[in-house]
Amino acid sequence: LFARQPHFPQRAINCETNAGKHDHRRALQEAADLCEWFNAPEPLAARLVARTASFCMQRSGHFDAWDQGMAFFLPNMTWLQPPGYVHQMISRTWADYGVQLDWA
Repeated sequence: LFARQPHFPQRAINCETNAGKHDHRRALQEAADLCEWFNAPEPLAARLVARTASFCMQRSGHFDAWDQGMAFFLPNMTWLQPPGYVHQMISRTWADYGVQLDWA
């Protein structure tokens, strides 16, 4: 979006990263997306204000045909799915500075 309009200074919020799954593939995709966003060069990084995952919290057993929550809950418990652990790991290990890593 921003690459096609470099002189259009508007900012955006990605309100739903809709993956349609909550397995380890989604966890890896979530980690890759977050790393790409956190390490985006300026001024690109300043143009994406926020991003959220679709169905961050979802009631277990409700609409199982399209369940993709990062955290599921019941009246007596709450648990994370693999992509939720990505956010937990980032929040527990956050540092103001990081080393850029590229791999092929």
